[in-house]
Amino acid sequence: MNAVDLKAMVSDWRVALLIVLVVLSLIAIGPHFDSEGNLATNLQYGLDLQQGAWIQLEFKAVVVGFDTDRDLNGFVTELSEKLDTEVELIDATHLEIRKAIPQAELEQVFADAGGKVTTYSPGVSRKTAETAKLILENKINSFGTKDAKVQTLTGLNNVARYVRIELAGVDMRQAQAIVGNQGKFEIRIQTVGNETEPVLFGDAITSGQNPSQEPPGRDKWGVGVTLPETGAAACQHPPIRHGPTSHPEH
Repeated sequence: MNAVDLKAMVSDWRVALLIVLVVLSLIAIGPHFDSEGNLATNLQYGLDLQQGAWIQLEFKAVVVGFDTDRDLNGFVTELSEKLDTEVELIDATHLEIRKAIPQAELEQVFADAGGKVTTYSPGVSRKTAETAKLILENKINSFGTKDAKVQTLTGLNNVARYVRIELAGVDMRQAQAIVGNQGKFEIRIQTVGNETEPVLFGDAITSGQNPSQEPPGRDKWGVGVTLPETGAAACQHPPIRHGPTSHPEH
């Protein structure tokens, strides 16, 4: 190919555009040598190429629309007792039931309690999903995992059914160990000075609520828990032994 042919080829706008795109691509990729002398680029590889893993978990809960003429507090309390799980009021017509219960079973329980199921969606509310996302992010980051992403998959009805966790540089076995490792929950009582003593642990707790302020607006937070009979007995003895029940001022 002589100079005339080369000039004619470059003058073609399609060839010129291709050359410009190639140059821009090289600039964007940014090939360079890293600190170890290896050729590196700015390319962001997918999880498979990074030897990463992803896990998708399903929320074991349902969000239901309902209708009732009863007082909402009494209605929710009765449902929680009948279903033996935590029931959270989302708004005046929607409840979050933190257990995967079939629709037919729920309809019967609601009817017995003086209500009616109007909609049924597996999953949790957007608020609960965001709380779960924050907890998972804090938990994963505590292991020093790099480039971890937690995403909740929320539908147009504001109900999240799944949460997806992406971990770069971690194989599936490690990912399952990180995500599946249960957090430690314990209740402790302050004894003397700043010393504390464990009262009971998570395996003695039936269920727990989201952290909240009581009354709202105070700078003190608390978590409501439901205890079985054995857990209640374990929670009873330390306060009696250390005196808060007889000398609360101390």
